[in-house]
Amino acid sequence: PEPCPTPTGSTGKPEEDTCSPSAASGRDSALDEANRLALEGRLTEAEELFVTAMARGDNSRAYIQYGRFLQRTGRLSAAQGCFERALELRGADESLKAEALRNLGNVLGSTRGPSAAEEMYVAALAIETQLDNQDVVHAEIETLDKALIETTVGRVILNMNLPEEIPFINGLLK
Repeated sequence: PEPCPTPTGSTGKPEEDTCSPSAASGRDSALDEANRLALEGRLTEAEELFVTAMARGDNSRAYIQYGRFLQRTGRLSAAQGCFERALELRGADESLKAEALRNLGNVLGSTRGPSAAEEMYVAALAIETQLDNQDVVHAEIETLDKALIETTVGRVILNMNLPEEIPFINGLLK
């Protein structure tokens, strides 16, 4: 994969994830603003803010959110690098590791197919199970018509392991 773009001044080596409340507040607001700009279609400005947030040290969260931005803009190789970088950082809490694993699974599923994503989804599910936070475990997968849908990791694994002759369709229950 392409490495995640590294902020100026960063060594690119694993470093401590800084989580002080005052530092986190400033970084979170930069990330919130970057996401808002991205939703408005102001992609260059959004990307600059994501890179700024990474340089400020909100490493795992910033790398995950920047990776999601890169994924949405079709830069899957760089997104993969960001999610892998988020997993390398020391000090990231377990829920952020699970989030990075889910997102990495989403990218691998898009680039290599569902079987490549399974290991990441299972690892994320294991973390979320330990945290007793299973309701947030989900996956975004591409349908045949290239639309992204949100479903549970369990359904993805079920779909991958069902025999071809047994169709399974995710749908709304009425």
